[in-house]
Amino acid sequence: MKPLGSVAQACPNCGVSLSKMPARKTKCKDCGLFMFVRTRPQDRAQVLLTEADAHALEAQWHQYEDDKPQIGPRSEATLARVRSALQQQFGKLPSEADVLWRVFNEELLAHVSSQSWALYTHVLYEMAELQLAQGREVAALDLYIQAVLLALNGPRNIDRELLSAGYTRFSPPGFIPDRYIQRMVKAKRALGLSAKQLEAKFLNTASRTSSELVLPLSAENAWNSLAERIAHDA
Repeated sequence: MKPLGSVAQACPNCGVSLSKMPARKTKCKDCGLFMFVRTRPQDRAQVLLTEADAHALEAQWHQYEDDKPQIGPRSEATLARVRSALQQQFGKLPSEADVLWRVFNEELLAHVSSQSWALYTHVLYEMAELQLAQGREVAALDLYIQAVLLALNGPRNIDRELLSAGYTRFSPPGFIPDRYIQRMVKAKRALGLSAKQLEAKFLNTASRTSSELVLPLSAENAWNSLAERIAHDA
């Protein structure tokens, strides 16, 4: 996103110098046009804008909020424990991304152990969000595909007692949030993949995942049920 507005103490319409920075929407005494005061998302700087740029900045804020990774908060106790363990392992303070990644992997193992497959699916999505935010589109796309596939298979949170009683881990058709599809398509665009290349990538990843987790839906059936939604977002 291109940074909009100006931090200069001057009218953004005509460029005349101002005696002081306005604190709110103000009409320029020289050109008679309004100047708008806003904070922009890129650097949180307070800037002066023309009316047109003020509307454009509002759109940028919507885009900024939409682009932010959707990752739920974890307890500070968990983060501190993992941060300390990684610091001992690395010999230096780990990045918060490294801390989150270790937390995610611990949660995946716990959800497999407890047969919490809906929770497992959502953690995969959060892992994809983190990877995409770090510019790792290839890894992100693989994780988005896994999350979409599992969601389509109707993941359930059951315990081992219910599993032994005959309850299934997956019960298709499942519900796939629109954002799962949208983010998968966003990763595809970032990689410059064609529709056919995305299909091939989906089938490859989905086949592997379906085999590993013994999912009810085949990769081909999963793709066929998704193709229309993916084409709409693409």
